[in-house]
Amino acid sequence: FIEDALFRWCLKTCQQTSTQSACEFIIEEASASVREIETWIPIYSLYVQTPFNIGPVVYKTITREMLDVWQQGIRAEAGDSPKVLEALERRRKELQGLAAGVVSVLAEPIRAAQIAAERVDSATALLRLFAPANFDPRQLSYCIPLGSHQREGHHYLTVKDGKIVGETRGVLLRGTDPWVIEDAVLREFQSSGLTAISDLFAKEPKSELENAALDAMFLYSKASLVPETAEKLLYIFPALESILLLNESEAITQNVGERLAFLVGSDADSRLRIKKVVAEAYAVRSS
Repeated sequence: FIEDALFRWCLKTCQQTSTQSACEFIIEEASASVREIETWIPIYSLYVQTPFNIGPVVYKTITREMLDVWQQGIRAEAGDSPKVLEALERRRKELQGLAAGVVSVLAEPIRAAQIAAERVDSATALLRLFAPANFDPRQLSYCIPLGSHQREGHHYLTVKDGKIVGETRGVLLRGTDPWVIEDAVLREFQSSGLTAISDLFAKEPKSELENAALDAMFLYSKASLVPETAEKLLYIFPALESILLLNESEAITQNVGERLAFLVGSDADSRLRIKKVVAEAYAVRSS
């Protein structure tokens, strides 16, 4: 913002259309630009029955009425040509009914968009901890801001005598797409830790331990975005290690296994099983 304002000041000064100093010009520009801005960032293939928040981010539905008003304004300016109507219909199919992360920020427009993107990325990573892909290693989660997602797929051409005679294309169905969070599911998430995570994300200032816990959750949530089990473990174990190990000199497999077993296991047999599973998982990661 400041760079752009300085450029405009230089331009006006050279054109002799402004006699203000650089500081005066920037202050005037900031006063005119800084305001409360509400930014909606659509989340790919996420649908919610009722608005809810994770820290400062509120997840709401992009409604038909919102799109109607928006597109009426576009049609008033651009007209009703077939290309315009086709583009608007394509955009409607992409957005209508989707959930969006909503953030209100007091800032100038560019900075407001940056802050909103950072907050929605972080909040969505925390929401992704509850995605089905975190409980089934064969699945993927696509719960990320619209435009950042990438579906695995294929595109083949069949060629005979140098001529294309056939085409095959499609996407791999490896995740919960769409992910619909109904009220009953939301209540289950909230009672299982989402409310506590939301409160921690919103808290300021945070302690060193609280920041470490959030960083571990952000890292862990990335596991649901990658397809292969070994790749998932590259995110899962560093997240656990950052919380369960005192320092880098500790034996990793043994200490993570034992501490996780005592945290999760309810009796001696379950703790031994957990420790064994952790050791086997580390072996997979190292293979």
